[in-house]
Amino acid sequence: MYKNQSYLTDDLRILAKIVKVSIESALTAQITEYSNSQNGVKPRDFKSYNQIQIRLQNEINEKFQNKFYYEIKRGETITDNHEVISNELTGIYLMSFDLKEPWSTHRKYQVFEDAYNKLFARPEVNAERVVFLHILNKIIARKIDSIDNKLIARYSLTKYAIMFIARNILEQDKVGIDLIQNPSEFIKDDVNIEKLKLVLTGIIDDIIIDLNGEINDLGEDFDYKSKLRDETWVKKLSKTIVSNYLKLVNRKRISSFEMEWGN
Repeated sequence: MYKNQSYLTDDLRILAKIVKVSIESALTAQITEYSNSQNGVKPRDFKSYNQIQIRLQNEINEKFQNKFYYEIKRGETITDNHEVISNELTGIYLMSFDLKEPWSTHRKYQVFEDAYNKLFARPEVNAERVVFLHILNKIIARKIDSIDNKLIARYSLTKYAIMFIARNILEQDKVGIDLIQNPSEFIKDDVNIEKLKLVLTGIIDDIIIDLNGEINDLGEDFDYKSKLRDETWVKKLSKTIVSNYLKLVNRKRISSFEMEWGN
């Protein structure tokens, strides 16, 4: 209605039901769910009243004013100068990077249903973590066209497999572990954010080079959709790429995350 306000007139009448309860009350979620069980309201909409989502939205607004906006429900009014971060996509990033389950990301409904608590209800899930994963995803999205096989490049699970592989690479690096555990220092200001983007871009470039090498040898009939949903195959692919990356670091062919960040 807000977006179409120019079409509204004083003759408009709307039937409304108002139930006054405390925002902390468990009844809030129940009333929302049962009142909307006959229409197109999604699980994401139910969680827009959840205290975790409200906290994350407030934290991001406070710490990253005029830069990022954490969208927790459809139809929110967002000013043009904010970069929007969807909480639904954030759940997918957390599933890929934190839970290390990129093969499950095609089941998006889990984000606000079965997997909600293990994704969001952890103390380390804060404003900085959400922004960091948003930045990492943007880098991957920008580089995804470097994959030779364009069908695989356009398949959504490919991005999340790369995010998973990047996590496994960072785990092998002392400063990378610091980034995983506490991204705050790495995105505390614009200078650090740009520096982090530069260093992560180098890692993503290296991953895609090896990914091309692995995929191009599999032939044109390679069933990439099934394989990217196969936990065993994705883990094996990640192990191979991480191993190749570490060999290049040890041979001084490329710099580690720690060395690049130190520079």
